[in-house]
Amino acid sequence: MSIQEIMDSIKKVLEAPLFKGVFSFVGLVLTKLFGKPDTALQAFIMLLILDLITGFIKAFLSGSARSFISHEKGRKKYLGYAVVLSVCHLLDMAAVPGLRNVALFWGSATETYSILENMEEMGVPMPEFIKQQLNNTKKKYKL
Repeated sequence: MSIQEIMDSIKKVLEAPLFKGVFSFVGLVLTKLFGKPDTALQAFIMLLILDLITGFIKAFLSGSARSFISHEKGRKKYLGYAVVLSVCHLLDMAAVPGLRNVALFWGSATETYSILENMEEMGVPMPEFIKQQLNNTKKKYKL
């Protein structure tokens, strides 16, 4: 099968009314659950993806990529984020304006810390003050 044949097959699927309907419905549900895809949500999703990538690279370099893929903790984290963001979005609309963004910024800070921690464990050079802050945070919160 040539690349052109694959591209033609993908184009047919994307043009199918059923696909468009399902895609639109999923988009509607996600927007109702988590709010419009504004900059804060987009940044949070990018940080989640970067954390996943750096975590996989770290696991691969340490020889534990298989355990990383089947890791229950990661799935629970994403489910937890989804529940918290959904509840915060609903409360944001009903009574507490800005709560969704607070949850997004909290999650973004958590993911940024995790990315830096992964990079440090991979041996990526970083400024000493960042290493010190990571170590201080680990000690303070017994991570």
